[in-house]
Amino acid sequence: TLGGAPSRLYEITNYSSTTTNATATFLTVLPQNCYGIAYLNGQLEITGSDFSGNCYYFDYNIATNILGAVKSFQAGQLPIDNASITPSLGVTMQLLNATKINQNTADLTYEIYVKSLGNVALNGINVSDDLATVFGAGNISNVNVAFVPGANAAGLVLNPAFNGNNNTALLAANQNLVNQTYANTNYFFKLRLGVRVTNLLPKQYLTSAIASAAIGNQNNLSLVNVSDSSNNGPETVVDPNNNGNAGEPGENVPTPFSFATLPVKFISISASVIDKNTSRVNWVVATPMTNSDKFIVEYSADARKWNSAGVINIVNANQGSYQFLHSNIPTSDLYYRIKETDIDGAYVYSNIVSLHNKKTADNFVIFPNPASSYISISAPNNITGKTELILYDALGKKIISKFMAGTADEMNTSALPDGTYVLKIMNDGNSTMQKVLIMHDK
Repeated sequence: TLGGAPSRLYEITNYSSTTTNATATFLTVLPQNCYGIAYLNGQLEITGSDFSGNCYYFDYNIATNILGAVKSFQAGQLPIDNASITPSLGVTMQLLNATKINQNTADLTYEIYVKSLGNVALNGINVSDDLATVFGAGNISNVNVAFVPGANAAGLVLNPAFNGNNNTALLAANQNLVNQTYANTNYFFKLRLGVRVTNLLPKQYLTSAIASAAIGNQNNLSLVNVSDSSNNGPETVVDPNNNGNAGEPGENVPTPFSFATLPVKFISISASVIDKNTSRVNWVVATPMTNSDKFIVEYSADARKWNSAGVINIVNANQGSYQFLHSNIPTSDLYYRIKETDIDGAYVYSNIVSLHNKKTADNFVIFPNPASSYISISAPNNITGKTELILYDALGKKIISKFMAGTADEMNTSALPDGTYVLKIMNDGNSTMQKVLIMHDK
């Protein structure tokens, strides 16, 4: 930024040449006078002051060459705090899964996200988690750590001796994490931390991961140390106000895990056919239910790969009987089970029950309906001849036409707009038509 009234932003090019002159390319006029500039959080931050106690800054997107609106400085900070070499990091931790093993044991899976927030590389990057202090040294076992696939572009190495007790560092020593750049993904990493915890009590357990690093030279004692305690949640809450400081009040919330004394106890589960397109699933649980959130009805064609048929929220802890209607079911054998999920994320399954839905000669099955990315069409086993499938839009325009490959086929509907369509099925001189609703997730 050069000059004043107004200040102007330039890009200096060819500055590394020793034989030719550098060039200043004009980019934009700044709405207010600015006196500092830094590369921070993947973009430029241009700072200024009116010298009357008011400080402000602008974000400038390097990729699009767009200057953002003026922003007020965070309380207690001056332009020099941002427009200088700023070492900073942030870390989040969330509970991904909690599976109850018995009345006092659970398998927990956490995800830890660590990110360089400043504009300088971090030396000696590491993250620690003292599980023994949270759950008791004798209560933790089966400790395992791994990088999330695709989230270790920095090429960091784990500490093989980590046990969450007397060795709490998750990374090997003496590794670095670069500063954030626009196109790269090597300034952050994600870890999955699993542990089995026993002797649990009906209370809340709070866990935090601590990230630490330094900048400078160890030999001349010019180190500046930085650290951050994790904020509860996914990576999006690492620095909620995006000001480069992840340690402000409300940004270091421990990750909670609440353990109930007993999971929900399923007494019975059954499934029955109402008609050729609909089934009913009934189940009974013991009451009262403690810490319970919802039931998820799951179905499968082979009792191995499961899909969700629907969700019933638990609003009355003393309600013991439930039922669920499953519409547009395929004409084949189905299996059902119920997944109960607690408020803290723990879950337990019911027994598996089977349902036999007999095929008929004139019954084609279209599933799912409503559909999103595809429509699956299944023919009866005793069908003969070729079957043509034609999909029309609401105005009667032919959108897709194809012949079925065997007794089951699919239509790709991912590119179709939301709306009502008509699927015409023609086989051996006979035809049938059925409405299909396309609804994509928003």
